[in-house]
Amino acid sequence: MRVRLSGEHDALLLAGFALALLTIFDQTLGHVLQFASEMEAAYHVRLLPALVVLVAMLIVHLHARRQEMKARASAAAAEARVAEERAVDLELLAAFGRALTGVLNEDAMRAALWRHLPLLAGRGELWVGLGESARFTLIVETTGQAAVTSVAEECSRNVLAARANGTPDPSLGIVEGRYRCFVIEAIGRPLGVIGVCDENGTIGERSSRLLGAAAALVGIAVRNVQLFTETRRNALTDSLTQCFNRGHIIQVLEGELRRTRRTRSPLSVVMLDIDGFKTINDRVGHLGGDEILSNIGARLKHVLRSSDVRGRFGGDEFVIVLPDTPAAGAAYVAEALRREIESLEVMIEGTIVRVTASVGVASAVPEELDPNGLVGRADRALYAAKDAGRNTVRAAEPPEYPLRRAS
Repeated sequence: MRVRLSGEHDALLLAGFALALLTIFDQTLGHVLQFASEMEAAYHVRLLPALVVLVAMLIVHLHARRQEMKARASAAAAEARVAEERAVDLELLAAFGRALTGVLNEDAMRAALWRHLPLLAGRGELWVGLGESARFTLIVETTGQAAVTSVAEECSRNVLAARANGTPDPSLGIVEGRYRCFVIEAIGRPLGVIGVCDENGTIGERSSRLLGAAAALVGIAVRNVQLFTETRRNALTDSLTQCFNRGHIIQVLEGELRRTRRTRSPLSVVMLDIDGFKTINDRVGHLGGDEILSNIGARLKHVLRSSDVRGRFGGDEFVIVLPDTPAAGAAYVAEALRREIESLEVMIEGTIVRVTASVGVASAVPEELDPNGLVGRADRALYAAKDAGRNTVRAAEPPEYPLRRAS
């Protein structure tokens, strides 16, 4: 422990002590004081008290000026600290904003959040959830605890409800349990919640405003990802049946054929066509025909696996890509689809319309890389089913010639 031998105001005491010593030992100063006493007696004035008062006032004035300068210096230092903190916060937000600028899918957004949000939150425990209720998805979670998902979902639900009721100043966050939560929103629409552990009340106003600004940036990024995903989906899918279009199906087949060649896993394709669809169109009209196609698209989505890729190849033809499915499994799927379509009942202008489909199946052979060849075999099997009387399934024979290996 250090002991201070002098205080902040000891300079005045030392100055007075020095003046007293001069008064005692300095003869000139003594003559001056003697002269002042004689002047006081001759002219009946109180010169020495007046000088003492002036000196005292001067000392008080100088002390006040010194305190004022110290206060100004303290205020300037505080402003400098605030400016420095703002500069740091702006740099963190700018880096976060740059990382989110090029984000166009959820994986890229998750990587940006993992890299920057812990820095903004002071490396504390945090989570980020998008959506609500059944659509709630936890995309970032730093606790490593399985139970945090249900806790985060409950916090998110309560916070969004409080936000809807007009919680004041949401930029400072909403305390929910052991978390301070910040609503992620864009164009006035809540999209999710950022939760940061504030169990000991360590998150102050500065950190709260920083995280509130970060939540606003996340809201813009989430909305951009949603718009890009929707635009891409619309570009790749048929709006009537919600199946992929022909171009995308060919791209998927090219990728699956390369994967099949590399892993030696089976791959099959099913192609189906509505029997007598032109006659049906003439009978119920094109709008009625569209209603039938829309129902078939929905039925395909219901029956097929999530890994299966369904597409509308054109008109009333559908193609289904079945990864990791051998010929026998593809024939089973094809028969199940035929029965599903046969049992389908579509109400058109008060009349129930039933349809059937002819189905062709083809499986990839080793070293096959041409998607058009595989689809062509399925198409020929489809026409064989029509020639066999329609509403049936036919499988394509493997090619009789060996396929050339890719160089």
